[in-house]
Amino acid sequence: YIDITHPPHTHVLGELAEYTDNLADKEFLEKMTHATDEGKKLYQDWVHNDHRNILAVLEDIPSLKPPIDHICELLPRLQPRFYSISSSPKIHPNSIHVTAVLVRYTTHTNRLTKGVCTSWLATKKP
Repeated sequence: YIDITHPPHTHVLGELAEYTDNLADKEFLEKMTHATDEGKKLYQDWVHNDHRNILAVLEDIPSLKPPIDHICELLPRLQPRFYSISSSPKIHPNSIHVTAVLVRYTTHTNRLTKGVCTSWLATKKP
């Protein structure tokens, strides 16, 4: 499983820059990969502060046409999520209860962002 919700690292943006014919888009992505103050600020503002993940990057730069297999190679693996069981086996011997906060918010770019595991859990019947 790959993590499509995590903000892409600078090396991912550099790889993506190879998949556009638009010179302005290519330069924009490459600028964020540079360890200069300008590049770091641009990356911080455009990726982290705006909560952009790989899907948002591809939506916002439609000239990018990377092959899906290369995207899958570049993205990090989905990390495990750990939750505590909040029920007693004495009271509920055939089931468990998990207490979790459903992560869901709208970003500055007006995108709805959901937690990976809590959103999946919320769709399951009790």
